[in-house]
Amino acid sequence: MDLQDRFFGHDAYPQGYCVDSGTSIINLNDFAVNQSLPAFFGANGFTLDITSSDNTKDVAAGTGAQKIKIYGLDVNLRQLTEVVTMNGQTAVTTVNAFRRVFGASVLVVGTDSLQAGDIYIVKHGSSTWAAGVPNTLTAASVVCKILIANGAGYTGYYTVPVSPSGALPRKYRAGSVTPTGSVQNANFLIQAQKLLVALDNAISLVFQTMIAGLTAGGPGFVDLEHFNLDFEEGTDIVMKIVPLVTAGQITAILHLREV
Repeated sequence: MDLQDRFFGHDAYPQGYCVDSGTSIINLNDFAVNQSLPAFFGANGFTLDITSSDNTKDVAAGTGAQKIKIYGLDVNLRQLTEVVTMNGQTAVTTVNAFRRVFGASVLVVGTDSLQAGDIYIVKHGSSTWAAGVPNTLTAASVVCKILIANGAGYTGYYTVPVSPSGALPRKYRAGSVTPTGSVQNANFLIQAQKLLVALDNAISLVFQTMIAGLTAGGPGFVDLEHFNLDFEEGTDIVMKIVPLVTAGQITAILHLREV
């Protein structure tokens, strides 16, 4: 599947998911990759290593995932995608350097019509592997993970892309949050930060937090329009969950519309 419009269209839909693990604040992608805000929002670009836990089907001419597509931003925070040909448990390295990664999808499959293994996307050179699985699932290494048969994986983080030279600056407004999953009793948080370089070259951070309640049996979405949350280009957004129960899985999609 190609998720180009999900991340780079006039309306963007960053997504994340997690398994509830108590009542502490957790990133929406902790279940998949266990990464943290400081590690993800670095200022430098990095190439990526991609592997699968399956060594026979998720290969170039296999019956599983043959090619995947990675979506993110380059070192200048402009939209960047790359298609990678899978090589099973042997790491394949991207040509491009990503400064942000929003997610990845299986783009081409063989006769099985789905991927055969978990697909891991890690920072180049940050890990070793055992049967295609990184040895350390930490904030410093894993960027994204596509679970078996899911076809796509999301980080739960988003950065408003910088517009091409000569184009009007881009701005998104938060429209709604749509939760799904076996348990929806949770509070949803958006934390945003933007790096501002002052005249003295000092870097300052602007934080903004919004909390909305997600309740099982509710209307299926939380309307955010009345908050007037506008995110200018270059703004980093992290989606988090405060579980109100101790078991179950939650997926949340943040709807952003260009204004």
